[in-house]
Amino acid sequence: MLDVLRAEIDQCDSILAEALGRRFLAAARMAAYKKECGMAVYQPEREAAVLNKLAANLKNQIYGAEIQELYQHIFQLSRRVQSRQVFSSNIVLIGFMGSGKTTLGRHLAKISGFTFYDVDRMIEQQTGQSIPNIFSMHGEKYFRAREREVIERLSTVEQAIISCGGGVVIEDANVTCLKQRGKLIWLKAEPATLLARLRHQHDRPLLKDKSLADIKSLLQERLRLYSAAADYEVTTDGKSISAIGDAILGLPFV
Repeated sequence: MLDVLRAEIDQCDSILAEALGRRFLAAARMAAYKKECGMAVYQPEREAAVLNKLAANLKNQIYGAEIQELYQHIFQLSRRVQSRQVFSSNIVLIGFMGSGKTTLGRHLAKISGFTFYDVDRMIEQQTGQSIPNIFSMHGEKYFRAREREVIERLSTVEQAIISCGGGVVIEDANVTCLKQRGKLIWLKAEPATLLARLRHQHDRPLLKDKSLADIKSLLQERLRLYSAAADYEVTTDGKSISAIGDAILGLPFV
């Protein structure tokens, strides 16, 4: 009996593998068409319609919830297949603290299907300490060394959205590593916008108790570095995450 059930499962797996292969191939062809027509890879209305129809069809299916969960993952993989067809580079977000790199990075990862990496969070995981604790206990030099290690690890990843700390451009080696497989997008914002976003955050050791004048001063020191490192510049003042994401995915990546 067990052999019979295993044979049935193997047959189902074979059918699924062949069907998914055809689905992803169709998704890749669709991405090529979207690129040619200047259309967005991620079309949430279409996904929602398909999932709603699926839910209706599975209403009386005992494993309906599991099948819907599987389709959620299939959609994510399809976005990755399509994004790979459109974007040959990682998307690397740089910019001053408070420019929205982490929030935007998560948004871009969702709509592209690419993997999201947050450099500061990776440093915290590597050291077992928060960023403020690293600065207070070990100093900025120690932090930059850990940051450099993480950037070196990320130089080999593909199909990625990478959110960098505000000072990543201080070291030329970081920029060189990130450019190996990625396009660097500078998220620009006015000092007043940055201050408003950072006012209630307590994990920014270089900005602790800093005023608007302090932000302007530190930002001025880095403007040249951001400009030299960036492949593209995107202004974020007064724009929603969705609008900024659309602007980035509309850039002429090669």
